[in-house]
Amino acid sequence: MLSSLRKNKGNFVIKLILLVIILSFALFFGSSTMRSGGPTATGVATVNDTQISLSKANYILRNRVEQLKKILKNDLPEEYISNMRLDIVNSLINEELVIQELNKYGIQASNEELAAYIKNDPQFIRNGKFDVEYYTNRFLPGYHYQTGISFEKDMQRQLTAQTLVNLFAETLKPTEQEIALNNKLTNTKFTFEVIKVPVSKTSEGQDNQELQADPAAKEKAENLHALWKKDRNLDDTLKEYNLTKTKSPALTYARLKSVFGGKADVENLKKITQLSKAQPFLDTYITEGNYYYIVKLSEKTLPDATLDDESKLALQTTYSDNLKYSLESSFIKDLRQKADIKIAPFVLGK
Repeated sequence: MLSSLRKNKGNFVIKLILLVIILSFALFFGSSTMRSGGPTATGVATVNDTQISLSKANYILRNRVEQLKKILKNDLPEEYISNMRLDIVNSLINEELVIQELNKYGIQASNEELAAYIKNDPQFIRNGKFDVEYYTNRFLPGYHYQTGISFEKDMQRQLTAQTLVNLFAETLKPTEQEIALNNKLTNTKFTFEVIKVPVSKTSEGQDNQELQADPAAKEKAENLHALWKKDRNLDDTLKEYNLTKTKSPALTYARLKSVFGGKADVENLKKITQLSKAQPFLDTYITEGNYYYIVKLSEKTLPDATLDDESKLALQTTYSDNLKYSLESSFIKDLRQKADIKIAPFVLGK
């Protein structure tokens, strides 16, 4: 398998990278190509006319439910089980799509790789060695009885699908510059003080109150911004306007949108990251949604630029994992959009 992978790696990786650019790291669930109907009584879905086994899906579902019951010490709600069933079917669909794509390149896990994996699987180890009797006479017949599938063929398929993940891991090793940037984005912390001025106000003296434009909102925002920049006491003005000043927790780059209630224009986020101790205020307030925001930087903590080996490894692992997940998700979404996928109505709750 590795020789086939290396032979096709160049074209394969280029294709994957192009998919990332085109799809902008989109997630793959909820594809519009997914339709109900099609599978027979023994299948939960079909992928390009290949049937996904109902027995296999139920086998995975039973195991997950039993494990959760042991942890929670309670029965699971039916709605939760239905969502879990759909998640399992989606996972099996994705696995089938990846295998079909890899087969185009002649990539498949070898018998030697399969044997090595099974011999080292902890569930088959007894007293420090592989238990041939348990594996051959008990596990294999039991697995086939419950799923209708050969365990070794099924495991070979899963190892083949894992090739995709291994390929991403091999090609997504970050550079020193990328690690430094990830360190900055992950560990820089901002704390802000914020005043929100509503653009609209609630009409008074009517039975059915409605929001209407507040012509004084802009004047209030400008006045508060000017007073704050001059380091004036804002208590009386805030009380007059019926407004409050809040302080954010320490925020990373990824959480800066919370300053603006969870949604914000990228340019507005860039503006507040450029604030400094010497210049804690912007030139004016920020308009975002139905509010004018007056923002002051309270504190900005930069990460240590010199990383020890342990910290560097942690950042490298996180960076690679996130990028690998995004790349894998984008790749699978593209496969789902091109595929003919039908899911049984009972899986979709119909």
